Amino acid sequence: MRAISPPRLWQAEDAPVLHIEAAFKTSQKNWMATWTKYKTDSHQTSFRAEDRVGFEIVGDGKFRSYTINLAYAEGYTGALSYLMFKPIEETDKDAWVKIKRIWFGRQ
Repeated sequence: MRAISPPRLWQAEDAPVLHIEAAFKTSQKNWMATWTKYKTDSHQTSFRAEDRVGFEIVGDGKFRSYTINLAYAEGYTGALSYLMFKPIEETDKDAWVKIKRIWFGRQ
């Protein structure tokens, strides 16, 4: 299970914090946010292992707000174009996630 954003362009320095309002129904507690570097000649979504930040979730199916400081990741620099969320380990067969909204901020 994973969720990938449509293509978008943002500057890491202008958006160091990611906010997610979502409900997770899973036994997995550790998820990751990962991103791609912006490329003018390609719309391929190639996510690199070094371009990710882990975060903990509550998997009871209730909506909660999560704040993830992306600026801690060494690879979170420059122009970026895709965002993906997925569990760090393989998840349950009947697991799901409902995302109400996602936005970038400074804090």
